[in-house]
Amino acid sequence: QDEILILTLDKDGKVAVQGKIVSDADLLVKIQTSLKELKTESVILEGDTKAFLGKAVEIMDMAKSAGAKNFSIAAEEMPTKKQ
Repeated sequence: QDEILILTLDKDGKVAVQGKIVSDADLLVKIQTSLKELKTESVILEGDTKAFLGKAVEIMDMAKSAGAKNFSIAAEEMPTKKQ
């Protein structure tokens, strides 16, 4: 089965690659290396429904420039952490 790179955007604009938070400055390189490591061109962008759409588009553009060719989007309301 083909591997798929999973990018996650939370409602605060933080981005995770394969479950690990990555800074905006390191995001492009991390996407590039992850696509190569997984030997894939497929990306799923998961996001909280409260996430900013502009940030999602920016992430998809970055993934495309990193070599991704297949995109899927999964949006759901993420549970809030109780303190």
